[in-house]
Amino acid sequence: MPSDEAPYAWVSTQTRSLFRVLALTLVECQRRIGRETQIRSQANCSRNFHGSRSLPRSSTRHSLRPVSHEGQMLRSLLFSVLLFFPQLAWAKECSGRDLIAQMPAPERKALLERAAQVRFGEGLLWRAERGEKGITLFGSFHLPHPYTQAHEERIMPLAEDAELTFFEMNAEDIARFERDMQSAPDLMFVGHGEATLPTLLSEAEWDDLSGKLRARGFPPFMAAKMKPMFASMMLGMSPCKLRQMQAGRGGIDRVLAQRLYDENLPSRSIEDYRTALTLLDAFPAKKQTELLRLSLLQDLDAEDMTETLYRSYIDEEIALTWEYTRALSLESGGAEAEEDFALFEKLLLTDRNKAWMDELRRAEASRILVVVGAAHLMGDTGLLRLLEADGYEITRLSMTP
Repeated sequence: MPSDEAPYAWVSTQTRSLFRVLALTLVECQRRIGRETQIRSQANCSRNFHGSRSLPRSSTRHSLRPVSHEGQMLRSLLFSVLLFFPQLAWAKECSGRDLIAQMPAPERKALLERAAQVRFGEGLLWRAERGEKGITLFGSFHLPHPYTQAHEERIMPLAEDAELTFFEMNAEDIARFERDMQSAPDLMFVGHGEATLPTLLSEAEWDDLSGKLRARGFPPFMAAKMKPMFASMMLGMSPCKLRQMQAGRGGIDRVLAQRLYDENLPSRSIEDYRTALTLLDAFPAKKQTELLRLSLLQDLDAEDMTETLYRSYIDEEIALTWEYTRALSLESGGAEAEEDFALFEKLLLTDRNKAWMDELRRAEASRILVVVGAAHLMGDTGLLRLLEADGYEITRLSMTP
């Protein structure tokens, strides 16, 4: 085993960010909370979104694009917290089944009924208006998919019209975070003297985990020092998708953040750029290790889960994905899984939404665009409901101009 400094040096010299691992998102974290039992299925699901040609990209002064193979790998792993999985060259190289579409009709009907009860559970693009102040909200899919360019074409004119655009992290903070990773690797890795994964797991478990992470591009010396929660989430990412992510393409958040920076359009991070990663430390190491062991035992195909989440997102059925992952998490996890799920929801959604509302209230701009993970929009504690409670009139907008 290399020295304790090896993983930190690897991060410092080869990349500066592992933040996109959280783009497994709350959805993936919560799926792993319970002793996940796959919901099986058979049926069909309609699709309703169409793509369009991409816009030419401008040159950058402060580029977020990876410049080396290793940098590409790690910058492709962590960007911001919410909502879904990466997709590149979707049908050409990777395959997966839409598990919701394949559910038995009665189960799928029940799932749809639960999703229909969620406030603002469908829709990606919204307008909130109160007096002279207007806020447009776009629920993003943090990592690349076949319609990223179409979304860019739809949202960019709104950003150009806005006096201020909020991201979970704007371009400056993305770069700042990546620099900070050189001096603060404890955001991702255990500290010196803390137990590593080979000591927390049995020999058989470590062999299993290190092999699976190696297939996803992580050498054992790096995997050994990962916090258990991050290792667990990585198991939810298919090796195929991770290989595609190494090409360095970003999700719509990153694409728009870079475009706004390049074009000198005003943008701001809606929270401190370190918030998402530090929140997961609320789970003690023992709990994280338990979840990692469950992740090693579960046999739900990551390709299938990726396809399922993506299809629901493109259909703008955000609550459907939420209820599906809730079912996966709670089906056999009992009271403990429900408690853990609730804690994730509170930490990564509810508390952050309330804090973000304070930022929106303080903003003096009269035309604002908000680009955040789609899960932040829905539900009784989502941004749309909170804006409604503040007296805003909420209108759903079409994703086609």
